[in-house]
Amino acid sequence: MLKRTAVLIDAGLLRVKIKQALRAQLRHVGASLHRADGSLKQIHDLTTPQEYAARVVRFAKNCIEPKQEEIYRIFFYDCPPYEAGPSPIKPHPLGAATPIVEPAAITHQKQVMDILRGEEYFAVRTGELSFDGWLPLSDSLNDVITTGRAFTANDFKPLIRQKGIDLKIGVDTTLLAKDRLVERLVLVACDSDLVPAMKLARREGVQIVLVSLGASVKKLLKEHADIYRKPRY
Repeated sequence: MLKRTAVLIDAGLLRVKIKQALRAQLRHVGASLHRADGSLKQIHDLTTPQEYAARVVRFAKNCIEPKQEEIYRIFFYDCPPYEAGPSPIKPHPLGAATPIVEPAAITHQKQVMDILRGEEYFAVRTGELSFDGWLPLSDSLNDVITTGRAFTANDFKPLIRQKGIDLKIGVDTTLLAKDRLVERLVLVACDSDLVPAMKLARREGVQIVLVSLGASVKKLLKEHADIYRKPRY
């Protein structure tokens, strides 16, 4: 008998992996990874919202083992793009007014989230983003130290942190287990803050499958998973 299974995906973790895969495809065919201004191409440069959403759906459904599990629901945890009022501008370390998030990136992510809300079995859960300042890019910092050149605007990236995602994953994990809605949970996450919810779910008889996407997973997180599964794309 197939086990009723929910898939819970940290979208930020998956986004990094998809970006890496898309850039690897460009390298494979010898195409440039950079824009005309020298900055690296981002998600909205590399794929359309429709193509990106299709990748997410394919990945989520591939998290299910068809001979063992049936989908109950796919929970997708993401944050709407950061927008600081009517214009997403903050003072840059060099004194310039620089967009924290490019308008094209904002539009792209909103469209992706709208598409996923309409997909079968998908439930999109949202957190929020906070802007915590600017950080120099590691490659740029090394170059400045080596060559002695001055910093430019392209040498910095905004430090944006997501809030509320781990909490919502933990709450849903707890509720799904306590209400006996599923028999197995597939977690696409790597934060050890989820351990208390994982422990509770297992005490309720729910099996935990951990999918890490190759990210560094703390030993404690692995200890409280029943199955450690490699992702399939």
